[in-house]
Amino acid sequence: MRHFLFTIQLGLLFFGSTALHAQNSTKYSLDTLRSWDCTEAAGDLNKDGIGDLAIIAIPRDEAHIKRNEAGYEYNFNQPLLAIFWGKKDGTFVCWKQYDNVVPAREDEYHSVNPSIEITPQGVLRISLEHFSSAGSWGNLNETFVFRYQQGDFYLIGQDEDSMMRNTGEGEYTSINYLTLKKQYRTYNAFNSKVKPREKWSRIPKKPLKRLGTQKLGE
Repeated sequence: MRHFLFTIQLGLLFFGSTALHAQNSTKYSLDTLRSWDCTEAAGDLNKDGIGDLAIIAIPRDEAHIKRNEAGYEYNFNQPLLAIFWGKKDGTFVCWKQYDNVVPAREDEYHSVNPSIEITPQGVLRISLEHFSSAGSWGNLNETFVFRYQQGDFYLIGQDEDSMMRNTGEGEYTSINYLTLKKQYRTYNAFNSKVKPREKWSRIPKKPLKRLGTQKLGE
């Protein structure tokens, strides 16, 4: 199973300390972002009692769009992640836009489908669904959990769930950077007779990493 993860250069993901200038200097309007392929979530991120907005949008630059003979479209444009603070009058003001956080589609056979959520507690969850239509039986789902504190978003947890579509063998890992606990579990999605195995361990304490220091999945 790990062969699949290494094949597409994924696995347990930790943020490096080198910033990649992920904040985009060009601020696209909310209307423009919504005109592209996008996913968005609403909720109070900065705990001011006003609803905020987080959105992931994929531009429509034709230079990075490829179509096959059947007319199927592959969009290789770099997705943008944008955070908007809500105002009392119901409008939104852009706080930051990141152009090197959410990974783009790799090729015609490996897709990355992002989704975003703001929990009732104001936590930002960014999920990536990886799917390979050729070259691997593996599916991989990742979730990165960020919390706004001290003026920025910090990674406080992440989950990884990988499964082989041909055998049902799966591995699940969950890391909490606040409690310093790591959960690892194996299972079989197709065979209920295979007993799941679980192991807990502790991770070293390190400074929490800011959103934007590295692309998710690298």
